[in-house]
Amino acid sequence: MNALNFALAISETVMAIALAPLLLGLVDQCRAWLQNRRGAGLLQPYRTLR
Repeated sequence: MNALNFALAISETVMAIALAPLLLGLVDQCRAWLQNRRGAGLLQPYRTLR
């Protein structure tokens, strides 16, 4: 594995970890929309991490 492949693997891992709460927020928004109610914001999972 050369340095470029290693850097790409690290960056993909960091992006996946950073974007996981956004995907969770999107799923929650869709679930609320399907139940005809208003859900929390897309960024709410980031606020509840701490």
